[in-house]
Amino acid sequence: MALPLPARGGGQTLHAARAFSYAEGFATPQKSRISYGVQAPVFLLAFFTPLFVLQVSEASKASFANNNFQRTKPNAGEGVIYMKLSTAITYNTIINADCLHILPQLSEESVDFILTDPPYLANYTDRDGRSIINDNNDAWLKPAFAQMYRVLARDRFCISFYGWPHADRFLAAFRAAGFRIIGHLVFPKRYTSRTRFLRYQHECAYLLAKGNPKEPAYPIGDVIDWTYSGNKLHPTQKPLSVLLPLVETFSAQGGLVLDPFSGSGSTLHAAKSLGRAYLGIELDAHYHALATDRLKGVRLSV
Repeated sequence: MALPLPARGGGQTLHAARAFSYAEGFATPQKSRISYGVQAPVFLLAFFTPLFVLQVSEASKASFANNNFQRTKPNAGEGVIYMKLSTAITYNTIINADCLHILPQLSEESVDFILTDPPYLANYTDRDGRSIINDNNDAWLKPAFAQMYRVLARDRFCISFYGWPHADRFLAAFRAAGFRIIGHLVFPKRYTSRTRFLRYQHECAYLLAKGNPKEPAYPIGDVIDWTYSGNKLHPTQKPLSVLLPLVETFSAQGGLVLDPFSGSGSTLHAAKSLGRAYLGIELDAHYHALATDRLKGVRLSV
């Protein structure tokens, strides 16, 4: 059974842009032919987060095996996942833990859209010496995408960035999980990230499907200009200007967006600003703290 989603308000209707002109952090509505029912202002960062940061110990793993999350009726438009540890984890939060410990505890087909930027298997270190946990191995790759497929609702989308030198390994993980590959996105940069055999000037992602989702009413192009984020919060920080149209196009107002490799919270930022519920998982405590603080200041922008 699907996880309960935030209740939808029946009053106010806003016209959301289908032609995008995104600045960093905000969507600028332009001419539209679609309107969405927008719920009351319930897209608030969960206040449980500073009270309870889920760190999964070895003892907890054994406990989780026999004590799955249970679904409960949401209050005031806020979906809640309960553990049998008398502690609630709400939607609209980011959990500090390994996604391989958390995803198995989520209900099957409980998520409406996944947008994620996992490690590229590149063993990358930036100029400031920052690196990414598990970027030096692929032991997590197939198990993580198998769980993402399980928790994603049928006839829904998943978008994953990936490291092109290891495209074969990512494609094998997508297919082993059950995803169909239905599109490829390219994000050209106006600067060079690295020079070797070529000047490397793009990022890329796959559009994946579970089941047979409906085609978007207004499909976006598969080439989206990249705006430099400055990587101020994370060594591979993705700009909101490329994430906002992905969230807007492939998820519905009020739906639950999951990012199991949340980093500094850019996907969650985009989801919250567009009126989606969100759930993030981040293994690195430093980036989890940055993302938590960042999300406190995000407001609905449509």
